[in-house]
Amino acid sequence: MKRMIVVGSLVAVGFLACAQKQEVKSPPNVETNVCTPDHCPVEKHPTSGTVKVESAFSVSSEKPACPNDMVFVSGEYCSKPNHDLPQYDQTGTGDPTCEKWKEKPCNKGGTLPSCKFARCLKYKPSSQICLGKQSHKAFCIDRDEGGSDGVSTPIHDVNYYQAVAECSKRGKRLCNESEWIFSCEGPNNNPYSTGLDRPDGVCNLDIEKGLAKGSELADLGKPSSSFPACMSWAGVREMTGNYDELTVRDVSPAPSSSKEMGSHHNALHSGWWGPIRGRCIPATTGHDDYFHETQISFRCCSNPNQ
Repeated sequence: MKRMIVVGSLVAVGFLACAQKQEVKSPPNVETNVCTPDHCPVEKHPTSGTVKVESAFSVSSEKPACPNDMVFVSGEYCSKPNHDLPQYDQTGTGDPTCEKWKEKPCNKGGTLPSCKFARCLKYKPSSQICLGKQSHKAFCIDRDEGGSDGVSTPIHDVNYYQAVAECSKRGKRLCNESEWIFSCEGPNNNPYSTGLDRPDGVCNLDIEKGLAKGSELADLGKPSSSFPACMSWAGVREMTGNYDELTVRDVSPAPSSSKEMGSHHNALHSGWWGPIRGRCIPATTGHDDYFHETQISFRCCSNPNQ
């Protein structure tokens, strides 16, 4: 049955059909390098608001007790960075921490949904100020999404329960939202996984043509090796665009159509390859836990020494 799909908090106009569940295969175990301070430097924050110094990110000089296909992440997580603000609203008021926009404001020629889900091309350093509470986090997270080894295409078209099962099969668990967000933005509270600038041409996103394949969404997802520079501060790949990633909701509020936690344990982060926001914090929470689509994948986490 043909219908309209809403994904990554952006209305993708087109008639799409529900995809069949795909066969799931376990990826090979691949040796990867653990992020170190040498290639994951931490910059000092603006002097206003909460300031985080370089010691906020602590990585052991020895290899952390994480599986070879995971990255050890440790540091101070901020519950509300300054850039966690609405984009343009219908009056044309935009996020003041954005320096340059891709879309026009609604009161200056912009139209919905482009103004509601506007894309900021460059954020101001003030966007990184922490306005909320800080808490220490230390965990392991998959370097690549969807059980991929970085060369193969990630497992996708899965629902929440399938993602939980896939992680469990690997001796891991589905990442919590806060773990996913911190792996993306880091102690510097970066709006994008790559920093203050939207990763134009660096990550698999902002594709506007060829999104449909007949009545279905075209699968334009790629392995991490296709975008080697699309990497977060911690060395985690493809956290902006590519496949939307299922997480266990512990940050985003429940959708208004459900009871708290109810049948909506999931929150989708990262966005996909279309013209979406693609920042670290925005999430899609309107789908129930059985919803699956071509652009949906996952990422697993675990506790160190597990």
